[in-house]
Amino acid sequence: AARCVDVGPLFVRRSQFLQIGGFNESGVPRGEPGSVRVDCEMEARMALGLGLAPLALGLAPADRWAYGRTHVAWDHPKMEEGHKWRMLDYRQRYELPRSAPRLAIERACRDLNGEFDCPVAEIARKPANKLD
Repeated sequence: AARCVDVGPLFVRRSQFLQIGGFNESGVPRGEPGSVRVDCEMEARMALGLGLAPLALGLAPADRWAYGRTHVAWDHPKMEEGHKWRMLDYRQRYELPRSAPRLAIERACRDLNGEFDCPVAEIARKPANKLD
């Protein structure tokens, strides 16, 4: 489990998606990409409201992008500027060290990891990314 996983592909039960109010479409002008408003923010609300953490499955980190570029949203002229603001907003709301939201999200991740045979020592020694 991780505090945030990339939206594609992201599988969520419809009932849970509706329980948290779906995607947060505020703060993004119509026609502009939503970046972290689409995945990380929704996953944070799932952890806080439902105690659920996202689980990253599939390819090893080195192989994740070997299939080619698929995030065409980054070609939008306002994506980079908007993404910086959305990341700052996300971090302020959900990632402040020792904040209640961050601790709750981390607890949901630990609970999910407890259901799997995760290489905890290996991850601590060499995190794959900033969120490990």
